[in-house]
Amino acid sequence: MSTCDIIMSELICPRCGFCGEFEIEAFFPSGNCFTYKIGDPIINETRNKMPDHGVYEGYAECSSCEKDFHLLVSVEDNKVGSIEIDKNKKGYIE
Repeated sequence: MSTCDIIMSELICPRCGFCGEFEIEAFFPSGNCFTYKIGDPIINETRNKMPDHGVYEGYAECSSCEKDFHLLVSVEDNKVGSIEIDKNKKGYIE
């Protein structure tokens, strides 16, 4: 069971170029365990109230090459916004 929110989104794997739907672990400070898509409002019903705007860490693994990568997940007006590859962090899986 996940301890973070999940975002389902179409992405291109930066490691192999595979294009498809990815399950992104989003490390929001809300403490929730909900599943979202881009544009969905964030549910803030748990212990920590999240700011309406911010950029948070994300993590995904590719089903094609089985390698991982980090992402930046934005929250805009309390909704899931854009998702970008975090080029400053390397994946854990070689």
